[in-house]
Amino acid sequence: PIGDVDLEYCLLDYHMASGIQYRTQLGAHEDTPTPWESAGRRSFTNLSSGNFVFRIWAKDGLGRESGPLDFPLKVMPAPWETLWFRGAILLTAGLATFLFIRWRLNAAHHRAEELERLVSDRTEDLARTNLQLTLQVEKTSLFRFRLTLIG
Repeated sequence: PIGDVDLEYCLLDYHMASGIQYRTQLGAHEDTPTPWESAGRRSFTNLSSGNFVFRIWAKDGLGRESGPLDFPLKVMPAPWETLWFRGAILLTAGLATFLFIRWRLNAAHHRAEELERLVSDRTEDLARTNLQLTLQVEKTSLFRFRLTLIG
């Protein structure tokens, strides 16, 4: 996991290896060193990104202390905490917005063309119907005129 660090260390002593003890300190994360213990391992969880110094002291079975030894430790930020990731998210969001707007405008354009064809077809239908009505009215008027002359 991001920010989790496991460190292992040892003091080489071929005569009294069972009496070796360690104490450690992770600078800027711990104010004081740990008490002396025989475990040659430390685990840190949820460390924030940044530079740390891991400091180790060792004591052999005769009580002779060595150290401290300083080891630089760099914890990299989580991918979502980097500027590259944030930039990629902004670029992706911008591209998605652009494509969505383009798709909607294209759909609106096609709908407008469809409506224009529909209006044109209906206008032609109305013109034909109007012409038929006009012819019907003229026939009726002519018929009445003839009846008037005959009658």
